[in-house]
Amino acid sequence: SILWQATGNLQKSTRWASRVGQGVAYLFILWGIWRIFTGDWVGGLWIAFIGWFLDNAASSSYQQLTVRNLLAGHKVREVMSRECLEIDPDTTLDRVINEHVLPRGARCFPVVEGGLVKGLLTIHNIKGVSQDRWSSTAVDKVMMPLDGLKKVSPDEELWEAMRHMTEEGVNQLPVMDDGRLLGMLARDNIVSFIKVKGELGI
Repeated sequence: SILWQATGNLQKSTRWASRVGQGVAYLFILWGIWRIFTGDWVGGLWIAFIGWFLDNAASSSYQQLTVRNLLAGHKVREVMSRECLEIDPDTTLDRVINEHVLPRGARCFPVVEGGLVKGLLTIHNIKGVSQDRWSSTAVDKVMMPLDGLKKVSPDEELWEAMRHMTEEGVNQLPVMDDGRLLGMLARDNIVSFIKVKGELGI
């Protein structure tokens, strides 16, 4: 906070704080290595580990702020995929693989019945079933039910949506409005958006 007040720029102050943190981390690592060479293996390894942890923490805080600044002011609707490959709940896993995953490279599917979204099927769900059972296992047996899924609205801040993904440990989220599925937001969508902004310098 002192650096922030001095510079008046949160990103610049965070970058400097990160560099200071990394400098301290490297000192810990060097100290740990020196302790190892002097015969204190346990103490040296522990000190070096603390240095490694501090280095990761310092780098992570700056990277998070950079990403947050790149996403600031942008909404989910700007990057979400609107063309979703919907599948029926009684579709077998082998059909999903052969008709959608392999030829199209699709990795996530809304499961829809009677116009209503019932759940979400991902590659991760399919991998949880042995291959010899794909032809006899229906999608609704392994999908993630909609009730248990975190959902985002099209007008939600992109940074908040990315934070939800991290907290939930998922790579995609359904974008819904008044119970209607509008599209899907995948981590790849956000990464591509950040990459393009970085290349354009905006």
